[in-house]
Amino acid sequence: MNASATLVNYLSIVEYTGLSKYRIYQFLGINPEYGGIPCFRIGSTVLSKREEFLVWWDEQIKYGTRVYESHDPYNLGFKKPDKLRILMNRGYLVNLVSQIKDDVTEL
Repeated sequence: MNASATLVNYLSIVEYTGLSKYRIYQFLGINPEYGGIPCFRIGSTVLSKREEFLVWWDEQIKYGTRVYESHDPYNLGFKKPDKLRILMNRGYLVNLVSQIKDDVTEL
């Protein structure tokens, strides 16, 4: 990253962080309030102010990204649900759960 540049593009961020282009585009698409990289667009070009990006990067190193499941539009997996909830959401355990509920109500 050029030390004199006040604006950086995603390629500079990729080079600086070592993250993939795909991952940087994901972070650029997330609202900064929910852990995304602060940026703005001019046409199709996505830019970030160098100082804002460096502050964001330092926060990621220090604290990690604070992305809540409901504000994770790219499903980056920062808040991973447990395996039971995944199986429930996919319908694999519906019969088992309904059987357990029936057994409990009989008691």
